[in-house]
Amino acid sequence: MVERRKARRIPVDFDVTETVNGVPHDCQACEISPTGIRMVRRSESARGADLVQIEIPLVPGGITTVFTARRVWQRGGHEAFEFVSPTFAQQAVLERRLGNI
Repeated sequence: MVERRKARRIPVDFDVTETVNGVPHDCQACEISPTGIRMVRRSESARGADLVQIEIPLVPGGITTVFTARRVWQRGGHEAFEFVSPTFAQQAVLERRLGNI
């Protein structure tokens, strides 16, 4: 199998919210990288939506930032997304979450 990842992912374990067509869905982040995220849905999301909003906490239970993301794949409750044009501030958030890798 050919590796398609553009950046190294690190394992994580925190709650995120995926918003599909205006409807929020609780998810668990499993891996994150500077370019995307893999997560597990806790509820059913709209399968046809290619672009979603993913709300990632800056600190547990605190302020969040919302990324626009494009679905790369979806299998069962697992799905992977590529961030679409993150802002400079969002890239800094990712670096903080990633421990500056």
